[in-house]
Amino acid sequence: MVLLPIYFLIASVFGLGGVNYWDLPFNGLIDQLAVYDTNLSLDEIIALDIEQLSNAELLTRVADQINLGNISAVTENITLPNAGDFTAVITWSSSDNTSVNHYGQVTRPEVGEPDSNVTLTATITIGAEQLTRDFELVVKSLDAESSALVAHYSFDNHLVESTANFSDANIIGAMIGTVGGNESYSAGVNGQALYLDGNTGGFLYLMV
Repeated sequence: MVLLPIYFLIASVFGLGGVNYWDLPFNGLIDQLAVYDTNLSLDEIIALDIEQLSNAELLTRVADQINLGNISAVTENITLPNAGDFTAVITWSSSDNTSVNHYGQVTRPEVGEPDSNVTLTATITIGAEQLTRDFELVVKSLDAESSALVAHYSFDNHLVESTANFSDANIIGAMIGTVGGNESYSAGVNGQALYLDGNTGGFLYLMV
C-alpha cells in the first residue's frame, strides 16, 4: 500500500500525486481510493484498507477493546465509552439502574445489604450493523469498608487475645509503668467482664 499525497483544490475536486509544477508525475497503479471524514489511526487504516475487515469483524474488534477495569468489586462510578474505533457508536443499558445506571453512576448497597450483581450491556453500532456485549458487575455493599477485626479480648475470666495477632493483656497498677493491681471479673453484657477497681489497670501492647 502506498500513501499518496492528496491536494484538495476546491470543494469535491482533488488531485493525486504530483499536481504542482515542482512535483514529479506519479508513475504506478492506484488500486483503490478511500476518503474518510475523520482522522484514522494506523490500526484503523490497516483494518479498513489493508485487511478490509467486514463490519461484523470491526464490531467484534471494538467490543474486545472495551475495558471497564475491575468489575468484580465495583465501589465507584465507571467510565462507559460512548464511541470506539471505526466510527463505532456505543450505547449502554443496565439490568439494575438502582445500582449502576447507563451513565456508569454507581449506588452501592447499604450496610447490612448484600452485594449487587448487575449486567451492563454495550450495544455497538457501525453503519447499519450492531453487536451487543454483556459485562457482569459485582457492586460491593458499604459493608466492604467496615474495619477488619485485628484484636479481640473477651475478658471471660482470662486476658487472652483470641485472634493471636497480639500478645495477651497483663494486669498492672493504677498507672502505666507501675506494678500491682488485682485481676478480677464480674458479669458483663456478653459473658464476663474485666473489673477495674481504681487501683488496677490492664496493659495491652497493640502495634497496628
